[in-house]
Amino acid sequence: MNTKYDEILKFKCPRWNELPEIELYMDQVVNLLDKKLCILADDPEKTVTSTMINNYVKQKIITPPQKKKYDRKHVAYLFIILLLKKAFSVSEISAFLEHLNKNENTGEVFDNFCEQIEYCIAMLFGNLEAMPQSNGDDKITETVAFAFACKLYAQILLKKDDNDE
Repeated sequence: MNTKYDEILKFKCPRWNELPEIELYMDQVVNLLDKKLCILADDPEKTVTSTMINNYVKQKIITPPQKKKYDRKHVAYLFIILLLKKAFSVSEISAFLEHLNKNENTGEVFDNFCEQIEYCIAMLFGNLEAMPQSNGDDKITETVAFAFACKLYAQILLKKDDNDE
């Protein structure tokens, strides 16, 4: 297996309780998200920018920061947006976030999303022992996570084909 596969198999989503409890300024948010997501980025230099985040606020995908500070929910939702933008349109991502908002426990919903992402990456990238047992109650989250991992896998395979020529 190549190095990119190995790196992706090691990817772990931060859980709700691992996200900062204190509010963060834009540059801190960008830095945090960049560190966590660079392994999955097409271009590690452009994982996330302040312009991207400002656009998500303008498009009302996430709520505006309070006094230029982003809370834990902002960071969690930005994490989800940045993962899903590989496979979904802005309107689809917005609809998914609305789905997540129906649950009052943001931390639980975010952790479930992270588990599903890791499950799908493990399944598609061949690390079957790492797969958690899904409770199967939320087919929408499972399907969205599966679509993300499928798209990521396809991109890796396509890049491999480009390198083989």
